[in-house]
Amino acid sequence: MADATGGEAFYGSNDIKAAMGRAFDDGRYAYTIGFYPNHGVWNGKFRKIKIHTTIDAAKLRYRAGYYASAEKADSDEARAKAAMRTAALSPLADPAVDIATLAAEIAAPAERDDPNVVKVVGTPVAPRRLRALYFTRTAAPAGEGPLYHHIGLYAYRRAALERFVKLPPSPLEQREKLEQLRALEAGMRIDVALIDAVPLGVDTPEDLEKARAMLSA
Repeated sequence: MADATGGEAFYGSNDIKAAMGRAFDDGRYAYTIGFYPNHGVWNGKFRKIKIHTTIDAAKLRYRAGYYASAEKADSDEARAKAAMRTAALSPLADPAVDIATLAAEIAAPAERDDPNVVKVVGTPVAPRRLRALYFTRTAAPAGEGPLYHHIGLYAYRRAALERFVKLPPSPLEQREKLEQLRALEAGMRIDVALIDAVPLGVDTPEDLEKARAMLSA
């Protein structure tokens, strides 16, 4: 199943904590490429996917294809994903922006000091849009005002991505364990579109338990 869906299987252990740690390490410097057809033809047939790269050091893992299901295309989940994609692309309408990403205002007090919740520190440049100044795992900035939970969906200009993958790991990136700081330290501009809520993600063993509870409900 992992091979068919572009995943990575970890064998030989009944230790869920260790396996989750290996999975997190495997994905630490992974980048997800989204393919979204825009022709509107949803006929239920299986469509193959093939991805190529000109970057010799890159390792590709991707699903073999997908079924063009009209039911899935019209689901609440599909509409929510489409809205996120639109929001993530919107900052790139400004030619000064190299990379675009997403964030949502933190509502749960526990997330403010949770190091697994990455915060973006930014300055407003347009309605519901920030220019990122820093990303951190600590509660920042200090003082009164909202904190923003960074959502790790990125939209790159092609030239920006080609430049980014050639950059060496930067000091702040290595300190915070956040690869987007590599771009900021190199002088690249990242803008952040603000959305209403953070989608469900599985980043910790606690998140995994929440996801299991939702699926079994």
